[in-house]
Formats: sequence, structure tokens, C-alpha cells
Amino acid sequence: MKLGIVLFNKGPLASAENMASMAIRSEALGFDHVVVTEHLVVPRRQGEQDQYRSAKPSQQALGAQQRRGWEALRNYHEPLTTLMFLAGRTQHIRLGTSVMIAPYRNPLVSAKMLATMDVLARGRIFCGVGSGWWRDEFEALGLSDHFTTRGSRTDEYLRIYRALWEQDPVSYRGRFHQFENLEFSPKPLQQPLPIWVGGNSERALRRAAELGDCWHPLALKRPGQLEPERLPEMRRLLDRIAMEAGRDPARVTIAPRCNARIGPGESSLADTTAKLTEVAHRFACNGADSLTLDLPGGTWQEAMDHLDAIAQRVLPRLR
Repeated sequence: MKLGIVLFNKGPLASAENMASMAIRSEALGFDHVVVTEHLVVPRRQGEQDQYRSAKPSQQALGAQQRRGWEALRNYHEPLTTLMFLAGRTQHIRLGTSVMIAPYRNPLVSAKMLATMDVLARGRIFCGVGSGWWRDEFEALGLSDHFTTRGSRTDEYLRIYRALWEQDPVSYRGRFHQFENLEFSPKPLQQPLPIWVGGNSERALRRAAELGDCWHPLALKRPGQLEPERLPEMRRLLDRIAMEAGRDPARVTIAPRCNARIGPGESSLADTTAKLTEVAHRFACNGADSLTLDLPGGTWQEAMDHLDAIAQRVLPRLR
């Protein structure tokens, strides 16, 4: 099973030096890929709209959460620009998004940027996409009318990406975009340029089976979220949907994303890597092709210590 890392392209640790250093170190240690995340703007009400909060906190607790949230969301580097910067600092490691919000960008512009990046990075780019969830961000971008149609738009945009990357000349007639007899070049060096579909919903899984190359769900980022033992059930559903869509199910892989620090509270680095090795092995045995890890980000040293320890103790067990 392949192993990748989420870089810090936001928050206190997000700097050109740190991102380049982590990508270069990850490549040297033998990780398969690094990814970056996305928000383009951060509305001030973000603390009130955390989609993962299960209980409403007190006002005092909410204020503390908002302050921590603002620190974590400052210096949010745009993902495609960041990946191109990292492509110039690395040689072999794969570079992707986890995830880019597809409805935020014109699909022809996105397809052009991704194809160009893949050519210049010598075939190392993959595109993780999501449909978005934050209404305020859509509104701030002047895309209020996109919010209720974001799922349909994401599906159509993926079809447009494919058409532009694979056809010559290119024509497309859809609900939101229509064009005829276009020249689109350069094409991506990879055919196909891999599309990872993020999200845990049935809609996201269906999108991956019908239009993507990989299903990229969140796993174990909160209690009960996509345990490894659920993957065979999800694999069967992916296969069924792919076959109904006339696609080869073997073309669609599974690549969960989870925290490197497994379990509540603080623990030693040895305990953390032991737990992570066990969890990664469970994912591999249940059909995951790849795992992407969020490193602890309290300090730069903590993050790099975890990176080195995972490379020394987890990677060899998986390979």
C-alpha cells in the first residue's frame, strides 16, 4: 500500500521553506505523494459552521475554538500554485490536491492549469476534487447560484476535464457549459491524469465510480468515521456502480485520508507509530490502495519527528 502526507499549506507552519522542506524530505524518505488542501477565502463566521462539530459549545468554548480556527486558517496558500512551486523543488514524488473544490473554478481554466502542471511536472500531478460544503465561501466568491447545484456542477466539470484532456478536437454540451470544436493543448502527460474524488457521502462514492480514478474518503478523523473493516462493503458498492456505468471497476482505487496520530489524547511517538502501523495494515488488508496522513502540527519539530518515525517504522511494514 502507498503512503502519502498532507503538507501544511495553511496555518502557522505554512511557509515556502517549510512546504518545500517537507516535500523534499517526504520524497527522500520514500513516500508516494504529498497533497495540499483548499479554501480560497475564509468567512468570519467560520467558527459557527464547523461541519464536523457534533455538539454546540458554550460561548467561551466557541470563542477559543474560533481563535484556534483563525490561526489554523491563516496563510492559506492556493493549492494549484503551491503544487507547481513544489514540482520545481522535487523530482519524483507525486503531487495532488486533497481536495480542490471543483465548482469554485471555471472547468476549462482548471483543466488547462492541471494539464499544464502535469506536463511541466513530468507526469506527477493528480487532482483530488470535492463539491464543497461552505455556503458562505460560495457567496463570497460570487457563486451563490452554484451552491445548490454544486454536486451536479462537479459531475459536469469532471466530464469536461476528461473531454478536454482526452479528445481532439473537443466538443461538449451539458447543463452548465457548451462548446464546439475546440483545440485544447497541451494534453496531460498522464493518460488519464488521475482524478481522486473526495467525500464520504453516497453521492461522492458514486461520483468516484462513475467519473473518477480513486475514491478518497476521510477515515478515522473523528470517532466511527470509516473504519477499515467497512472498506469491503464500499468496494462492492463501487464495483457495482462502475459496472452499471460501463466502466472497469479495477480502474477505481480507494485511498482514505486519516490522522497520523490515532486515538484520543497525547501518546509517545513509539505508541503513535505502533497504532498507525496497525491501522494502516487493517486498511491494506481490507482493500485500500493508498493512505494519506495528516501529521500533527503543533510545532515544526513535532511534525518532522512524526514524518521520520512513520518512514522508519510504518513504511517498511506496508511494503
